[in-house]
Amino acid sequence: MYSIYNAVTIGSLFLILYVLIDFIRNKTKSIISRVVFYSFIFYLLNVVQVTTGGIIFPPQNDSAPVLMQLIPFYFIGDWINIYRGGS
Repeated sequence: MYSIYNAVTIGSLFLILYVLIDFIRNKTKSIISRVVFYSFIFYLLNVVQVTTGGIIFPPQNDSAPVLMQLIPFYFIGDWINIYRGGS
């Protein structure tokens, strides 16, 4: 069986750790720009989760390739081909 891990959960834990360290080191810098940066990183984590479906670790004895979709919304073209009767 494949082991699937949620990229948002794992990434958010690292992001929280980074935010804590950043607040300790840079107390005097603009907080608004840092919050915008943190929210952008969280957005990127969600895009990675939706695009790839999570972090997948295949079993060691299985030689089947792991297919991952790196182009967002590419599946819509596949759906159109399926409903038109194409392959």
